[in-house]
Order: sequence, then C-alpha cells, then structure tokens
Amino acid sequence: MGKARVAPIKVVTVPRLELIAATVSAAVSNFLKEELDLKVDQEYFWTNSQVVLGYIKNDVRRFHVFVANRVKKISDSTDPSQWLYIYTKQSPADHESRGLTVGALIGSNWFAGPKFLWDRELITIQECPEPIIGDPEVRVLKTMLTQTEHFFDRFSRLSNWNKILNVVARIKCLANKSQSGHISVRERESASFALISIAQRETWEEEFSKNIQCN
Repeated sequence: MGKARVAPIKVVTVPRLELIAATVSAAVSNFLKEELDLKVDQEYFWTNSQVVLGYIKNDVRRFHVFVANRVKKISDSTDPSQWLYIYTKQSPADHESRGLTVGALIGSNWFAGPKFLWDRELITIQECPEPIIGDPEVRVLKTMLTQTEHFFDRFSRLSNWNKILNVVARIKCLANKSQSGHISVRERESASFALISIAQRETWEEEFSKNIQCN
C-alpha cells in the first residue's frame, strides 16, 4: 500500500515534512492492522531522515509543539526500536515525491520494495543517530544568572554605624522574641559581633569553606 500527502502551501522545513511522512506511516500501520485478517508478528518502519530518527528515539530532549505532537502520535502506536534508517537510493517513497516516467517506474523498486526486504533475515540493529547541535525544534530552557546580594548591601540606605547596630539589634530581639522599649548596651555589642562575623565570612568566604571541609 502506498500513501502520500501534498506538502502544505505554508513553507515547512524538510525535517518537519519528513516527520509528517513518518506520522503517516504509523497511521497506515494502524489502518492495515484493523483491516487485514492477519496476525502481524512484527513491524518495522524505515525513514531516510536521520533527524526524524533522532526525534523518535529521543528520551531526553523536549521539542516545540509541532514536533512534540507528531512524535507522540508515533510513539503511541509504535516503539522507537522499530524505526530504522534507509538510504535515499533504496527508498521507494522518493518516487512519489520526485516523480517518475512510466519506463522508469517499471524498472524501479516501487512495486517490489527495497531489495533487503526480500532477504531471509532483516538487519535491525543500527547505531542511534547523533543529536543535532542547534536544532531549532529542540526547546532550550533559559536560565537567568542572578547576582548574589551581599548582606551589607541591604544596609546601604542607612547613613551610619549606630543606625546599623540599632537595626541589627532589633532584628536579633525579634528573632529571640525579647522585645523591649530600649536597646541595651549588651544587645548593641551582640549586634556588633554579629556584623563583624558576617563581614569576615563574606570577605574570606573561600578560607571559611576550606576550614569547614577540613573539620
């Protein structure tokens, strides 16, 4: 059985057209299994597009909607291991897309199919296609690099050391749930030690991390 589709008027990339052909192939398989009164023990599908094979056999990358929808249709009714690569010269599907004269059609493999299909055993072990770098169909997750805010940047709006001490002292009081009307000398000293400790850790961050690992 042969089936072809006319390319859409809207410009579509060749890999997408090849993927549409693979989707049609999976649909034809479903149709034949429903109509034929025969038990099909095993099926194999061939495509002359390494890109399409990469899409079908992919289990890591995520694609844009057009490719993702068609890959899902294919995977719903077939297994990636059933899909194999065929060289262009062996593929009778090209006769539909490129056209043949009557004389060339009679001498082609359109009626008999590729010669390897007549062999006693099919070679179904093939290397997986290499992923294409920069494929526009592959979705890329963009990550934004954010600059780490230093602790003391938060106090840039405060004008002097005393105000910073008062703010930190009140924060520590809130953290310890010991709120009082006035900040004591001891609370200011504790805030001062906390600020000095933080300044040391930010200034010598690498040395502190090495010291922690050694301990």
